[in-house]
Formats: sequence, structure tokens, C-alpha cells
Amino acid sequence: EGGRRGQAREPLVGRGVGSFADADEGERFVLTSLVDHLAGASQGQPSLARAAKAVMDELSQSTGETVNLFALEGLQAVCVDHREGLRQVRLVTSVSERRPLHAGACPKAMLASLPLPVQKEVLNELPKYTPATTTTPQALRAELSATLQRGYAVSDLDVDEEARGVGAAIFGAEGDVVGAVSVGGPASRMAPARVAELGEQIIGAARMISRQLGYNGQNS
Repeated sequence: EGGRRGQAREPLVGRGVGSFADADEGERFVLTSLVDHLAGASQGQPSLARAAKAVMDELSQSTGETVNLFALEGLQAVCVDHREGLRQVRLVTSVSERRPLHAGACPKAMLASLPLPVQKEVLNELPKYTPATTTTPQALRAELSATLQRGYAVSDLDVDEEARGVGAAIFGAEGDVVGAVSVGGPASRMAPARVAELGEQIIGAARMISRQLGYNGQNS
């Protein structure tokens, strides 16, 4: 989906992926019960959204770009919270938006840390969203390997031809992947050096959220 400008409060998303829009500065999406339902909250542990709140606020202020929080549900990533970018033209995502795991910063960050049998199931079906979407198992495996090596996934025009972003996986108390956090914006603002800089920030953000969820650094 290309860049899009319009009046405040017009529909902000289409075709199930992010889009660009000008929006009223006070416009915020309202969290629903989906947050706690999908975040895997257990008694004594904060939900994913609650654990990530302060980190997302800080990341939004320090980068000025859109920050997204996705939870893992089966073989899909579901947006459970976000912070709109602080600039006039920005990437827009909606709470409850669902995405497959082979495209996008948060989905690929989660997929890279999932067990190989789960990865294999995802690799069986790789729909194409843009010319840059990875749609061959061999290429996606290489991308997932690179993601693990550097610690964050890169979405490079693969769900939106005008957007780039980085995302890192979030782990729960049992060491399993429960979600991912990302930051992204228009490709015009996302040169390679900025992508690398944001990548380091997103790694730190994901680690802090994971610690809030009780993760001690040991995978199950």
C-alpha cells in the first residue's frame, strides 16, 4: 500500500497491512480485551501490553517513529498495542490487525525464534504482498538466520512498498516467544544507517519487555 494523505479520522488501514496517513495528533486507538486475551497474561505476571507500555512510550519519544507491539497467536502475529509516529507522515497500524509470520518486522522476528517444525509449517505458504516479499523457503530461511545473528528482523518494503522497520522478539517467563516489538516509518527516512541504529534500539527494548515478563535469558 503506497503513501496516503487524507483528512483526520478517515480509515487508516487497508488490505490488512500498514499505511501512511496524516492524522489528528490526539487520535489514539482504544485497547480492547484482545490485549490481555492474546498476550498470554497469567496470574502474577503482567500482560504483554502492560509489560511493554513504558518501553514503547520511551521508544516512541526517542525515535519519533511508529512503534508496534504484536503478540503471537498460532501462526499469526496480532497487533495488541502501538504508538503512532510523531511526524506528519507516518506508518499507521491498527490494534487487532493480523499478519502472517513471513513478512513484516515483528512477524519475522518471532518466526526466527520459533522451533524449526513451526517454521517449516509457515514456509509451506508464503503469499506475496509486494515485489520485495520473500516467497521462497530457501530465501526466507536465509533471512531468518540473519535475523538471529544480528538480533532483529528487518522489514524492507515487504508488506508496504514505502515502509521499512525493524523488530525484535519478546520472550515470556518460560522462555517461549510471546510477541515482538518494532519501530518503523517511511522508507524515505529509513536509510541503511538509520535502520541499523534503530535495530540496536529495538533489541534493547525487546530485552526490557522480556525481563518485565519474567524472562531470565534461558530459552525453553
